[in-house]
Amino acid sequence: MNSLSHFIESVASSNLETFHSKAIVWLLNTINDSNHKIFTHIKKNSNVPEGAQHIKSIAEFKSHDFISLFKSDYKYHLVFWENKIKADFHFKKIDTSKRKKSLSNETFYEKLSKIEDYQNWLNRGLSQPYYYQVRHHLKCLLDDSTWLNELSENLVNENILTKENVDFHWIILSTYTEAELDTFHHGTWNGYYFNTRNEHSFRGDKNFVKNLNFFGYSDWKYFTYQSLFKDLESDLSEIQFAYVSYVSGSEVFAKSYKKDTWTLEELMSVHEKLEGGKNRYVYKWNIAGSANAPSPLLNICFTLEKFMGKYGHSTLPEFQKTIKYTKICDAEDLNTEVDRITCNVQLQGKAIKIQFSHWDYDNVTLAKKDPDRGLDYAKAIFHYISPESKILDTSSLKETLTKWLKPYRIEVSRINLPTTKTGLSFSLKATEKDKINQVINLCEALESLTKIYEI
Repeated sequence: MNSLSHFIESVASSNLETFHSKAIVWLLNTINDSNHKIFTHIKKNSNVPEGAQHIKSIAEFKSHDFISLFKSDYKYHLVFWENKIKADFHFKKIDTSKRKKSLSNETFYEKLSKIEDYQNWLNRGLSQPYYYQVRHHLKCLLDDSTWLNELSENLVNENILTKENVDFHWIILSTYTEAELDTFHHGTWNGYYFNTRNEHSFRGDKNFVKNLNFFGYSDWKYFTYQSLFKDLESDLSEIQFAYVSYVSGSEVFAKSYKKDTWTLEELMSVHEKLEGGKNRYVYKWNIAGSANAPSPLLNICFTLEKFMGKYGHSTLPEFQKTIKYTKICDAEDLNTEVDRITCNVQLQGKAIKIQFSHWDYDNVTLAKKDPDRGLDYAKAIFHYISPESKILDTSSLKETLTKWLKPYRIEVSRINLPTTKTGLSFSLKATEKDKINQVINLCEALESLTKIYEI
């Protein structure tokens, strides 16, 4: 490793996404030829016209990782980049109340009402990519020219952008492919298919935002680091070459795993096999994305109409006493797909677990503060799924689940009572050498067991 590469590696390790956003902006701004391969890659995959000239890029502006401005014969083209070395996207809530109060345009008011209704129904904000799109279009449509003037001044020091002369483009740059990101966020982006008929649940953020019909809307496009920097080694200065060589190397974003832990490739294999079967499951992923991050996590959640009926579970008598549900709005009614306990197979680290938790995990806590609140939550769960059982302590809890799973040769090794959140989990003993097949069999067993219990 030469001194430049060593320097880049040293400074890049502190904050990967911020560093690489600024480094890529520096690279784009120091390549003066708009026909260079890197601009050809960008234009080819973003709908920016082939002959457009790169004007300038800026990093870390208004929560956008970086923004690039291009100009063609008759149009400017703004490219908003979301740089995600990590695979997870947070939820961010669009604040509609202030805008609605000062709004007279009925069409825009209707859009804001739809956004508000969608967020309230699912008790969450929008996934980051779609939050940024909605925020941007609301600023363009409702804040007159202020937003575009801010962008203009930071990009070229003068107000040149108007609604009439600019097109908008969106790119997610990631260490993961489009297909992988779509898998990790499938339910959030494309919708969950549960037992309700409410359109919000099965359309997902992607279709919801697209169907708002904002003027100038365009879909997200995707780059991996490898595809963006492919074949760029020629026609670069020494320092440009050093950065491109470093960031396109196969080891830069490689994930390391401890021995015998679930790798992302194994979790993807489990997902692929389950999706190929007759059963339909719902998946929750947590993929942190860097070598020093926690192990990847996959929750395999069972089809919810087969588990614990059709009621909002926070309203059931036993759960009213044990959990506290935080809602983002004052509405009394909440989507029963959101307000429910789910049965999951949880895979992370070395573990295979059965877990019972609230679907809206981040917004639900155990209500009581006494030492027995975890056991009280477990009693509430088993009151519904195994009403004939008497749960008095952790021993009887383990005995009940062991008896439940015995016909399937699945053994419980440890109980993990929840403390603050609603994750009641049971660690399982490995009973097969092929752990992927053990998970497949476990899913089939649990589906068979849970489908007979309905309120």
